[in-house]
Amino acid sequence: MRSRTARGFLTVALLAGAFGSAEAQDPRIGNRLDAPRQAACPRYDFGTCSGPCAGLVTERGANGFSLSEASRRAGVTKAAPYRHYADREDLLASLVLRCYRMQEQRFGAAMESASDPADALAAFARAYVQFAADESALFQLTFGGSIRKHDHPDVQEAGDRLLHTLTERPRALGLEDERSLDLVRNVAASSHGFAVFHLEGVIPDLSSALDVAEVAARHLASDVS
Repeated sequence: MRSRTARGFLTVALLAGAFGSAEAQDPRIGNRLDAPRQAACPRYDFGTCSGPCAGLVTERGANGFSLSEASRRAGVTKAAPYRHYADREDLLASLVLRCYRMQEQRFGAAMESASDPADALAAFARAYVQFAADESALFQLTFGGSIRKHDHPDVQEAGDRLLHTLTERPRALGLEDERSLDLVRNVAASSHGFAVFHLEGVIPDLSSALDVAEVAARHLASDVS
């Protein structure tokens, strides 16, 4: 979606999710992941994978890589990812699921201390852009149309929980349900644009992107301050 460098980060994230940390464990598979991962690639780590994956994506693009070639360059067996995921889309879906869960935690925490709906929405806007900057690979994967989300009920459920978390704080501060939902969607759309502008270099300075996202959110919420 952005540059070849950003695409490289995407593939790094994919293989980290496929072979790496406990954080990436997919609840659909559970603890069965642990032993095969250790057996298949006992010395695998993020750093080992980053160079080969970035090179692969530079050559072929984010949608052109194969799991077998990525595995070969990372120094793990070609069969390793298929021990954990049914196919390429299943792997991508697990990363989208992780992204939604991370967003729910970070956005909810950002909004928690707000004293009025406008402050809550401004905090959400800043957290949204910050997340895109911090987790650009997951962000671009999740919102880049890489999977058919309706084919993955757990992903849809996580998205619904995220939306509930975002609307919960404004409701608790006095907004009606429908108004809270409308404002959250509008602020999310606005913040998404500023996040993409930052990632694309249109607003290269992160602090500026955070500030304009907050200003826009406060403008959208001006009638509820």
